[in-house]
Amino acid sequence: MVFDSHKLIGTIGHGGDRRLFTKHIKKQARPFNGNRLTTADTATFIHHELAATMHRFKRVNMLLAGYDEETGPSLYHIDCTASLNKVEKGAFGGDGSSYSLSAMDSFHSGMSLDEAIELVDACIEEIRSSLDVGTPTHIIKIVDEQGARHYAWRKPRPA
Repeated sequence: MVFDSHKLIGTIGHGGDRRLFTKHIKKQARPFNGNRLTTADTATFIHHELAATMHRFKRVNMLLAGYDEETGPSLYHIDCTASLNKVEKGAFGGDGSSYSLSAMDSFHSGMSLDEAIELVDACIEEIRSSLDVGTPTHIIKIVDEQGARHYAWRKPRPA
């Protein structure tokens, strides 16, 4: 989901927990003195909220991607135990994450948008060729200095 103008959150977990928690944090994470929270501040906020509400939201894992003018792009992994880690690349949940991470071996910081989209397409193709089941349609969203936005759909390949 688009969290704010320069942040995206990807979640996996129990559907009800996932929806309620993302709704909860989006409502609670308010700008401080009119200033938008940085990605690091948002990650810390989510980490604390998940730790405080783990009894309610038991199986929520997420990636938070953001772009800040001062620090550039960043990515955080927050797992269901409220563990928070800044990461260079990430995938989570099920067999698809293993296949995606193997396809991400060519990742390097400073990739162009075209290189990053090629990498995402390689991840999607790796999942599709390795798993019999999965999401037939994939949505690509990006966040950069221009903001968080929908980029493209990847429709199922013809049978």
